[in-house]
Amino acid sequence: MNKKNNGCIYTKQWVVDMMLDLCGYTSENNLSLMTIVEPSCGEGSFVIEIVDRLCKSCKKYQIEPLKMLGCIRAYDIDKDALAMVRKTVTELLGKYQIEQALVNNLLYDWFREEDFIEANIDKADLVIGNPPYIRATDISKELRRAYSKALDTFTMGTDMYIAFMEKGLKTLNESGKLCFICSDRWQKNQSGVKFREFLKNNDLYLSFNCQMHDVEAFEQDVTAYPSISLIQRGMSEKVDITCNSTFDCVSAKKIVDNFSKGICDTDSKSFNYIISNDNQKILDFPTIEEAGISMGIGIATGKDAVFITEDPNVVEEDRLVPLAYARDIKDYHFPAKPIKWLINPWENGNLVKLDEYPKLRNYFYEHEDELKGRHVAKKYPDKWFRTIDKLNTELQRQEKLLIRDMSNMTEPIYEDGHYYPHHNLYWMTSDIWDVEILGGILLSDVVYKMMEQNSVKMRGGVIRNQAQYLRKLRVPQYSSISDEDKVNLKKAFRDRDRTKATKICERLYG
Repeated sequence: MNKKNNGCIYTKQWVVDMMLDLCGYTSENNLSLMTIVEPSCGEGSFVIEIVDRLCKSCKKYQIEPLKMLGCIRAYDIDKDALAMVRKTVTELLGKYQIEQALVNNLLYDWFREEDFIEANIDKADLVIGNPPYIRATDISKELRRAYSKALDTFTMGTDMYIAFMEKGLKTLNESGKLCFICSDRWQKNQSGVKFREFLKNNDLYLSFNCQMHDVEAFEQDVTAYPSISLIQRGMSEKVDITCNSTFDCVSAKKIVDNFSKGICDTDSKSFNYIISNDNQKILDFPTIEEAGISMGIGIATGKDAVFITEDPNVVEEDRLVPLAYARDIKDYHFPAKPIKWLINPWENGNLVKLDEYPKLRNYFYEHEDELKGRHVAKKYPDKWFRTIDKLNTELQRQEKLLIRDMSNMTEPIYEDGHYYPHHNLYWMTSDIWDVEILGGILLSDVVYKMMEQNSVKMRGGVIRNQAQYLRKLRVPQYSSISDEDKVNLKKAFRDRDRTKATKICERLYG
């Protein structure tokens, strides 16, 4: 079967990169925790990049290659195209020095010569790709009858990509996302009515729509009115972008960066960018930072094995800072006594003089080669014993909320001003708020739903609580909360009473 008859239009690499980045499928994340589906892989525009990112991620997180089984499912009915992509993936896996026996198992596990619409498919975290573009008039009656039985929205006037969108959405788990580049006609035309109703009835929302009608997004010249559409469940801000013919890979990276930060960039010659929301009431509330809350991530050292210790005698006592480390948290509390310390080379924003601290000097010189091998040390060779981030002593003394990088729910944890947060924890402080009252709000399902829509989701419903997503959260102004609600939110937080916190927040948010 040839490309034209199968509706196969191959996507340019920078568009593939944009879509994967948009969904958070990057090697910076532990991709072995995710299942991704490519419903029409063709010769591999998407799946080759997916495999490469998965391999890089496993290398970064020191995940054994065997764990990649079950992470990818790629479908196509074109035997020749599948043979070609398998060959390319085999060569790619070879570059990562994966044994041939495992390569064969991965190829068998990942690639399916099967019609995606009619296949029995396990739930997935992400469905992504470029579905076949075959107009309704070019679909055989036999195939149309089969698809009509299998799907809810497929009618006599429905183009093929609608079938792939519905099946893809039905493949997602509760927190999953579908990202397709395909025609955007379904958003307005009559043949898309049933599909739009399907989205509404299933609490599915078009959260990102990038119209690329004038953009050369494909390897061939086509007139398909394409858009990149990101669909997910529940309430979400909607980003609408209209691109012109100058839109390119640089513009794409800018959009992905803006989307991850929840900001609207109106100063661009290649696209127009607006943010809207069906739930206007939520937008009436300020963001976390607008409400007077500071936030950030804990300290990155570049070599935890050297800078973090469980031995309080390894250097001078005043060079040790009690460290808040995610794995040391038990029952939402930090230990009464420190388990780990950060070896601190900073004093008032400057590196200390090693000659004034003999034990610290000897310790660092024992690990000189390890420390000098870091990127930050090569960038600042005369400051080779520095941590990547400077230590802010004021942050240690402040009451704060700490949030794990990954969790199944929003789980803010109170810290009373004794520990300094590690890089696996995000922190929030405020000169306005009682942070335990803020903790009650963050504990609620109202806030969890906001995070669920904005954050990268991993296998098992784990949410990435990264700063770029936390900054999108909206909260009431502190002064607008009644004294009674403040007392009850604080108690709900201390009792970890999510139900009580949710009831209060549902009323506060209206």
